[in-house]
Amino acid sequence: SVSDLSQAGYYADLSQKLAQTIVDGENDRGILFCGTGIGVSISANKVPGIRAALTHDTYSAERAAKSNNAQIITMGARVIGPELAKAIVDT
Repeated sequence: SVSDLSQAGYYADLSQKLAQTIVDGENDRGILFCGTGIGVSISANKVPGIRAALTHDTYSAERAAKSNNAQIITMGARVIGPELAKAIVDT
């Protein structure tokens, strides 16, 4: 299932909210965006038990999942385009 937590708000609060839903078992995985993807990655990783990985290509997304068991992938909206973002999600 898909949960949209994107209501207007501060990116750090939203990323920690998503991370907490994963820790609580409400969601298995998540995707976060900000301008660079760095801020949401740092913020999500502050939640104990969360592994969020910054991904800007399909290889890093694949490795994040397979090698690091990342529950959250993060991307930068100012860094990658929509087609690459879709390819990363599909990886």
